[in-house]
Amino acid sequence: LLLAVLILLFMRVTLVKTAHDDAPSVRAHRQLAAFAALADGGARAVLVYVALRSDVRTVAPASDIDPRYAEAVACARAAGVEVLAWSTEVALTGLALAEPIPVT
Repeated sequence: LLLAVLILLFMRVTLVKTAHDDAPSVRAHRQLAAFAALADGGARAVLVYVALRSDVRTVAPASDIDPRYAEAVACARAAGVEVLAWSTEVALTGLALAEPIPVT
């Protein structure tokens, strides 16, 4: 019996300077380390950034705000974690995923 494992981690994007977030996050550091370990162990681990603004065109860790987070993302990628980002369409009635955007 072959069991495939897919683990998703969603992060919000709110700061428009193509950054993940506006403050350091010890929790995010731990989550990424756990994701890297899962991917290294053979699981499919996917980090998904969701831009909660319609004007975001690319996403990147804000290394000037949280260099440890930027390093954790790089380590997770090196361990095999897939990193994706999606823009959203924001309306008074709600929001919906629009299209994939680059993660740099």
